[in-house]
Amino acid sequence: MDPYQKMQEEELARQVREGVRPGDFQGRMKLVGDKLLGNVPMGVDAKNKTMRKAIGGGYELLAVFKFAFLGGMLSLIGALFIWVGFYGARDFRAAAVGAVLLVLGLWCLSHARSAWRNFSVIRKA
Repeated sequence: MDPYQKMQEEELARQVREGVRPGDFQGRMKLVGDKLLGNVPMGVDAKNKTMRKAIGGGYELLAVFKFAFLGGMLSLIGALFIWVGFYGARDFRAAAVGAVLLVLGLWCLSHARSAWRNFSVIRKA
């Protein structure tokens, strides 16, 4: 594990333990933007640690299921398109579509892995 990733995990655990409570409107809007971009987990502004862990953990677990299912299906369909494109009808457009689907599937699976890592950090916090 590289030092940058370790620092991110420690910051995530600190945010879940202590919470984020912006005082003014500008800080609140910055927190909303960070939540939408995925820089901070959902629920870090909840009142107590139990709620922060429940909301953040639930959100990350849902992201794991969503991206793992989507990534698995896209990878399977992409591999099937590549196989049909090269060995079935010799259609290179089908193989190109399969390559794009396979790349999207692998991206979704990497995102699911990242969400699983965040879930395990939130669970241990």
